[in-house]
Amino acid sequence: MNMSDVLQTRDGVDDLPLILIADDDKATRVLLRRVMEREGYKVVAAETGAEAVGLCQSVSADLILLDYIMPELDGVDACAPDPDPRAATRRPPVLMITSLDDDASIQRAMVCGASDYITKPILLPVLRQRVRHLLASRRAERFMMHLAYHDSLTALPNREYFHQRLGQVLADPVMRVGQHAVMYIDLDQFKIVNDTCGHSAGDQLLRQLAHLLQTTLRKDDLVARLGGDEFGVLLHNCDMEQACQVAGKSCARPWPASASCGESRIFTVGASIGVGTDRR
Repeated sequence: MNMSDVLQTRDGVDDLPLILIADDDKATRVLLRRVMEREGYKVVAAETGAEAVGLCQSVSADLILLDYIMPELDGVDACAPDPDPRAATRRPPVLMITSLDDDASIQRAMVCGASDYITKPILLPVLRQRVRHLLASRRAERFMMHLAYHDSLTALPNREYFHQRLGQVLADPVMRVGQHAVMYIDLDQFKIVNDTCGHSAGDQLLRQLAHLLQTTLRKDDLVARLGGDEFGVLLHNCDMEQACQVAGKSCARPWPASASCGESRIFTVGASIGVGTDRR
């Protein structure tokens, strides 16, 4: 997987960058929408800071063009940083649009979470350049986050991501309402494949098994490669009885996968699976 594969997809589907425009002046919103759409971006718009905050919870914007002064909730308060440190990696960059050009106002905007600012009257060539720069930085950040939290061999989430996601589930009072389970999967005698056919064949087999796990488990379950031939599965809204049934079905079925070592060979891989649930 290369950088363009990661940057040009959202949830596995090719997509255009989405720009959220928030400005209480209708003429400015129309102008910004027209310019952004001509640049090839998708656009959603809000009239107030409060509406912009609501839209951020329902759409996955790649960039926010945010007016500094608006009714109900101004732009500076709307982009106030989330106290959760994990939120910094999820929130889109904010380009603040302001008629204020004094040092104190600009500093306040940057401290409160703006990535950059542009003053009114808006110079369109400057606007286009700032938007392109912020989107490029956002794409690069997403790519680096993908590398940090995904296994390069199987493209599954890695141990770090799995542990973070598990911690979020245990700490979130909303998600704690249901019961969740964790499966630990260790492939049996996987070393034989590497010793017989070499590590490239073992890597090929791991990729096939990763795909098999993703397609056989429920859509909302999280499958991660923890390292070597070890996998972890987070089963959402699943009690111990259900989790044991899932584990039993996984152990009972053979996991056939092919590996090339001079001639095609078929290996039937077994697994040892441990199951645990969060106690109430």
